[in-house]
This record gives sequence, C-alpha cells and structure tokens, in this order.
Amino acid sequence: MVNVLISFVIPTISIGGNLDRVLSSIVRAKLDNIDCEIFVIDQSSSSNTVLMCSKYGAIYLSTEI
Repeated sequence: MVNVLISFVIPTISIGGNLDRVLSSIVRAKLDNIDCEIFVIDQSSSSNTVLMCSKYGAIYLSTEI
C-alpha cells in the first residue's frame, strides 16, 4: 500500500484563535496511510501563533515584509 503525503501551507497575519480551529481540524481529519505536514507562514504577528504550531506539531516559518 502506498503512503500519501499531504502538505498544508497556512499563511497567517494575527490569526489568533482561528489558527487553533484550523490546526485541530487538520489533526482530527488525519486518515490511515495519509501522512501530513503543516507549515504555518506568519508575518511576525503578536498572536499566539508559535504556541499553536507547537501544540499541533506544525512547522512555523516567520517572514517580514
């Protein structure tokens, strides 16, 4: 059986509590034989983005404009 990898890329700017809902939905929907990786691209917001990424195992990437 072939494993499938799905990558989620989520751009954020001060998303706050909405990110918790998004990440928890992805984690809850995980299916057998499907691996997923989650990238959160943040523009150095003051929200708790880093904490949410850590909680759900997402990869946090910060950008500056």
